[in-house]
Amino acid sequence: MALEPVGDSGGVGGAYKILYQRPDILIVGVNNVQDAVTVTAQDAVYHVVFSFTRSKASWEGGLVQVAAAFYAGMIQTMAEQPHVVGLTYTQDTNASGNLVDQIAVTVGSDDGTQESTFVWPLETIGEMAALNKVSDEFSKLMAVANSTGA
Repeated sequence: MALEPVGDSGGVGGAYKILYQRPDILIVGVNNVQDAVTVTAQDAVYHVVFSFTRSKASWEGGLVQVAAAFYAGMIQTMAEQPHVVGLTYTQDTNASGNLVDQIAVTVGSDDGTQESTFVWPLETIGEMAALNKVSDEFSKLMAVANSTGA
């Protein structure tokens, strides 16, 4: 069982739809806060909703569209991986106390009886380390599922 594209979306890699934009602030460092915009978008293939924050300067310069396409493409790459059965956007704080955009990735068995979830930063969700984590998480899941007591 794998994550399936939603309907006949006809979406291509990196395709997205902007759902919402709101004013925000971006904490760049100690005592360094910038006016920003938080954008909520949805990838056009799997319909995963995600958010990210950019400074007003980059928002006005058109870089939000580049970022949305980049994140949508990374999410789509992850969604295409064998055994990925779910993707959900979430946030958490890092060691500095700043919010970090993340994706909760759920892997599962073909029969739907076994699932495990891990969280990965949105910035790198489609990179090789994240894709390798899918295989590792699935292997661990199945090792536990197939274990027997003595």
